[in-house]
Amino acid sequence: HINKDGNIAGPKVLEHMVDCVLYFEGDPNTSYRLLRAVKNRFGSTNEIGVFEMMDVLYFYDCNQLQEVALPATLTTIGNRAFYVCNNLRKVEIPNSVVTIGNSAFYSCSVLKSVTIPNTVTSLGGGAFIMCSSLESITIPGSVTAIQSDTFRMCNKLSNVTLSNGITA
Repeated sequence: HINKDGNIAGPKVLEHMVDCVLYFEGDPNTSYRLLRAVKNRFGSTNEIGVFEMMDVLYFYDCNQLQEVALPATLTTIGNRAFYVCNNLRKVEIPNSVVTIGNSAFYSCSVLKSVTIPNTVTSLGGGAFIMCSSLESITIPGSVTAIQSDTFRMCNKLSNVTLSNGITA
């Protein structure tokens, strides 16, 4: 829009001043986002980019969450996936999971027991940090890496079962 004084005006004033306008769109409840061009002086606007957001707080501060049965297709419990889920009491980790990310269960303060399936090979740093009610955990022999602070401040942790094959 050009006003009577010859100046650019209106709700799309910025779009008139640039060569390219991109929108980053997506549902905040999924890990995928779209990058779409709505204006491009030098190329097509008929293409989109699809991005997977890998390090998001999936259930951040979800205090209503008490039990979780993760899907059998899940391979990674991402970094901070259940960050500060203060009422999470039970989590069922499927045999498809290979990695539990950094601070995945950070401050899940009522989580009492966890059984890690024999498909998991890595426990991220601080994966269970500040799980103050955690009393027991079973770690299978498939786990080859336990990062620092994985069980830091788990003051009630008194029963750790290590399967055959764990050397360090």
